This record gives sequence, structure tokens and C-alpha cells, in this order.
Amino acid sequence: MKINKTYVLNHRNMDKNLRPDDYRYCDEYAGISDIASLIYRTSDSKEIGEIPFGEDGRYKAHLIAGMTPVPGHYSLVLDTQEPWLWLYDDNEKTLDLYNKDGFQIYRAGEMGLLIRFK
Repeated sequence: MKINKTYVLNHRNMDKNLRPDDYRYCDEYAGISDIASLIYRTSDSKEIGEIPFGEDGRYKAHLIAGMTPVPGHYSLVLDTQEPWLWLYDDNEKTLDLYNKDGFQIYRAGEMGLLIRFK
């Protein structure tokens, strides 16, 4: 399934009790890895890289959009203007994201992953 910004914002709008700083309103499966990393790829052939994690396991991504702030404990991994972003685990493509304005990927702790739809 291709996920777009409208999908993410619809998840945000479904929770009427959501705090303005809450970033956990749209979680998606991001893959499983035995080598503690996922791979990202954009529509720019030069933007391909690794998202390293602190441990092997099953990962989920917090997807955010709009005015949702990124918590301070997250570090920027990728900032791209490209319209699509794919994530891969050890075996397959796990996320297929589209946003005409691009994306930011952030990492935190052992397994934290956050992707902003700009």
C-alpha cells in the first residue's frame, strides 16, 4: 500500500484527545532485521542509505505530518525533497511512501524511527 500525507493526517484527525506535541498517532510496520538496520531509497538515485538501529528486531515507524513537532531525542538521518521514499528490511520493501514535498527521517534510542511528511 502506498502511504501519502492525507493518510497520515487522517490518522491525526481521528483522535480528538490528541495533544499538539503527540507524534504517536500513525504507526506503520517498517520491517524486521537480523542485522539491526533498514535501508531507505528515494527517487534520487544518489539518496540510498542505511538506518542503523541499536538492536535486531521488528521495527515500526511513527509517521507525522502537519505541525507535529519532532521530539528532541530524535536525530535527523535524511532530509529530502524527493516525492517518494521506500524502506527495505533484510528481505523486502516494507514501506512505500509518497509526498510531493518530500520527507525527513529521524532515529532515536535503540529502535525509534520517525518519518515526517513535509
